[in-house]
Amino acid sequence: MSERFRYRQLNAVRDPEAIAAMKADFQAEANDFDDYAIAGTRAEFEAPKAVIANESEGTREQLERMLREGELMPSDLVFSGGGWTTFDQSPDFFEACEGLTDARARGHKMGAIFRFLAVAVLVIVFVILLLARR
Repeated sequence: MSERFRYRQLNAVRDPEAIAAMKADFQAEANDFDDYAIAGTRAEFEAPKAVIANESEGTREQLERMLREGELMPSDLVFSGGGWTTFDQSPDFFEACEGLTDARARGHKMGAIFRFLAVAVLVIVFVILLLARR
């Protein structure tokens, strides 16, 4: 019978109330229109996130398959070697993680970049429209 491992799949969750509160604070502190306009994007970047961990267990073969298929990420936790560690730092799974990328982290970064660019484009268009009216 194959050895079983406990693991925790981690997910970061944004708190909409914390984002709204931070946005209001940033807008209240704004010195000019640009600061006021980017307050929402700044709050999205800086608001705290809660981490939710879903715990389960599986065999080495199951967990390696889940890593390959992207169900688990190298940054998720596994109880290995007498303690909790990430899959990519675990002596039992580091080879299975070679060449894998953490798609969640990459996706979050790309989403944040695109949101920032979208706000920047809107600010530029707004400024151009204001200048055109003069």
